[in-house]
Order: sequence, then C-alpha cells, then structure tokens
Amino acid sequence: MKKKLWFSLLAAEAAVCVAFCLLQARLSTVFAGLLAFPFQQLGLGLRALSLSGAAGNAAAIVLYVALCLSPAAALLFIKRRRKLRGEDALLGVLAVFLFPVLYLSINPGLFTIPTQGVSEFGVSLLGGCAWSVLVGWAVLRLLRVLSESDIGRLQRCLSLLLGVLAVYFVYAAFGVCFSELLSSLDTLHKNNTASFLSSNGPMAMTEAFLALHWAVAALPYLLDLAIVFAARRLLAELNADRYSEAAVAAADRLAALCRKALAAVVLSNVCFNLLQLLFASSLLVISGLLYLPLFSIAFLLAALLLARFLAENRQLKQDNDLFI
Repeated sequence: MKKKLWFSLLAAEAAVCVAFCLLQARLSTVFAGLLAFPFQQLGLGLRALSLSGAAGNAAAIVLYVALCLSPAAALLFIKRRRKLRGEDALLGVLAVFLFPVLYLSINPGLFTIPTQGVSEFGVSLLGGCAWSVLVGWAVLRLLRVLSESDIGRLQRCLSLLLGVLAVYFVYAAFGVCFSELLSSLDTLHKNNTASFLSSNGPMAMTEAFLALHWAVAALPYLLDLAIVFAARRLLAELNADRYSEAAVAAADRLAALCRKALAAVVLSNVCFNLLQLLFASSLLVISGLLYLPLFSIAFLLAALLLARFLAENRQLKQDNDLFI
C-alpha cells in the first residue's frame, strides 16, 4: 500500500477515534465504549425494531438469529477454503456466545452487576468477552500461519503486522489517550464549580496542563507510528535485496529513529513533570508521568543488532564475490 494512502487511512482513523470519544462523552447510553461496539448499537437498534410492531418484532428476531450465527457461517466458508484447525473451534464458541451477548445488549436491564448495577459497564463487559474470543482466534490462527511460512511469507506477515500496529498506535493516541483527556476535563469541571474559577484563572491553566499531559502521553505512540513506517521501508528493501546498500542504510535509519524517539519521549516526560512542579500552585489537578521505556529499549537494541548484522552480511558477501 502506498505511503500517502496509509497516511490518509490513519488520519481518517484518528478523526473517527476523536469523534467516537466526543460522542461517548455526550451520549454514554449509545456509546458506552469501544468494547461495547457494535453490540450496544445493535442491541439498541434491534430493540427499537422489535418495539415498532409485530412485523418489526419478527424482523428483529430474524436479524438477531442471523447476527448470532454469522461466525458459524464464517466457519462454513473457511471449511470450503481449507481444512479446519483447532483454533477454528473458537468461531463456533463465538456463535454460541453471541446469543446471550446480543440478547442482554437488547435487554440490558436483565444484566446486573452488584458493584455497578444496571449500566453501560455491563454492555462493555459483554462486548469485551465477545471480542476476546474473536481476537483469541485471530492470534492462534496467526501463530499457525507463521509457523508454517517460508521467509517470503514471513516478511509479508510482518509487513501486515506492522500495519496493524500502526492502526493500534493511532487508536491509542487518539482513542485511549484522548478519552482519558475528556474524562479528566469532565472530572475537573464537576469537582470545581466555584465562581472564583474564572476562565483565565486556575481552571484554564489546569485545562492547558491536562491537554499537555495528553500530548506527552500520546507522543510515544505517534513516534512508534514513525518507526513502523521506517520498519516497513526496511522490509521493502530486504525483500528487494537483503545485501544491498539501501537495505543497510534503511536499517541504520531505523536504528537512528529509534534512538531519537526514545530520547524525545524520555525528555518530554522530564520536561512535563518539571513544568508541572513549577506551576503546581496554580493547578487544580496534578498528575505526574513516569515512563519506563523497557520495550522501546529492547526494540532499539533489536534495530541496532539488525543494522550491524546486515552491514556485516553485506561486507561478507562482497568479500565472497571478490574471492570468487
């Protein structure tokens, strides 16, 4: 996929995530959260259709059964394409599990939690369980495909996985982190309603720092996004010629980008904490950031090792070619 198209799709995803968070904040009874999607919306739609009359109720029942059996239909389609494997049984489990999930999404009053009561939390819990079954099938299927793949297919799978990571990083920055920002702002406004909090006073300062907190928290994911594109470029060069100078240069650029990204994340955390300490007397909410970049360090070491490995391999091949 072309780089410009990738950027366009990821930008569209970011916009959708922001819109979803804003809708969730304003319409929690319709958008309880990502885990509840699309089960909550399907439940509300089927309930409205069922209450519209006898014909609507019959149509709702047909749609309810069809939606619940959709994983079983996918299982039959897969059986025609290839031999079924052990992990495919999870699709059958999902088909059975969707019956109570959708039914309780249609009738959330039947699902109560002692500590939560009847709320959107129950729909999110149900949706999370259904999603966990589907994700479990996808991961187990991926493990089997990887174990049976040659180098070329492994490279294609890695490229696909990097694309999935890019989608996740955008969601983490503009979905999870932005949702936390909206939640923090909502809590701030509910807990501080005194008239002395003018728009240019401590309230505005605190809002600015909460927005800055979101930017610093989202920065690692945005930098990881840049690293993903650099890694995809390296894969393309390796696929063309693993011994080429371009492949070695791409690996060096990836390692350099990892170093700069790690330094930027660590320094942004330090600067935010010091800046917040400096303005602590003017803030209504103080939230520190502590980032332990263990995963980033491990990834940096892997990138450096790969760069060195490619450079040495290329030198050995050149020496071999001269000897021959």
